[in-house]
Order: sequence, then C-alpha cells, then structure tokens
Amino acid sequence: VCSSDLVSLFALGWPAFFAPRPLDPDESQFIAGALTLAHDPWPWRSLDGDTAGPLVYELLLPLAKLGSLHYAGPRAVGCVLVFIALWFAYRALRSVWGDAAARVGVMPAAVFFACSVHEQFVHYASEQVVLPLLSIGLWGVLAGFANENTPPRAQHCFAAGAALGAVPFAK
Repeated sequence: VCSSDLVSLFALGWPAFFAPRPLDPDESQFIAGALTLAHDPWPWRSLDGDTAGPLVYELLLPLAKLGSLHYAGPRAVGCVLVFIALWFAYRALRSVWGDAAARVGVMPAAVFFACSVHEQFVHYASEQVVLPLLSIGLWGVLAGFANENTPPRAQHCFAAGAALGAVPFAK
C-alpha cells in the first residue's frame, strides 16, 4: 500500500466522482451540514446529524471555506479516507504477520474500493470517517503489543486511544 494505490483509487473511481449523478440523501445532508457549520460552528446547535457525528461534517469544512463543496469534493474526501483506512489496516497486519501477508490481506478491500462505481459505495458517508479511526486504533493496539519483550510505545497507545476515542464523534 503506497501512493500508487491512492492514485489507482482515484484513477479507477474517477467516473463516479465527476459524473453528475443525483446525490445520495446522506451525502446531501453532509454537504448542507458543512455549509451550515461554515457559518455557525457549534454542531449541536446548528445541525441535526441523525446518526452522524460532528466529525463527518467538519471534514468537509475546508471545502466549504474554499467554496468548492459540490459532489466531486466530498467523494474525493471519502476516497482519501478509504485510503487512510487501507494504509493503517496494512500497517496493522504488517506488524503482526509481515509484509507479504499484509499485502494479501488488504488486497481484496483495495480492489473492491478501486473498482466500485455504484453510488452506494462511492458517495461520501459517515462510515468512511469511522473506517480510518478504527484502522488507526487497530494499528496502535497491534503495533504496540506486537513485541512481547518490550512495553508498548507511547505513540502507539496515544494513536489507538485518540482514534478509538474519536469514533463516537464520527458515528
């Protein structure tokens, strides 16, 4: 998993990013919520997120501030979030089973997300925010406890705690 994988996720998924299709109801709600947060930054006062937490909307705030919040922007953000999830899943598997097994373990998910063009798998969703957080948490736990002879490193414990602690604010 490297930068060429991110390029392949974008290259194979570009028709779904830029084809003007109707927005998914969740995706349109997240875009509207991000536009609302650009003017009123208190999420529990200005949004009704249903089952999504404020992190889902706040990840789209840079696009809202730049004025480029349309259907391609959130889908690109979702693609980057999927790449981060795959990257940390690869690192978690690599810390336990080695490089070859980690590449094989991540390959089905990478191919699935790279070749998906169906709207339900491409649109920006709250699940795409939770996936990297869970992958970072898994990496922190597995990498921290991979070596039985040494105590876990502080950076692994901090990354796992911060990522897993942020999950309720995303979903």
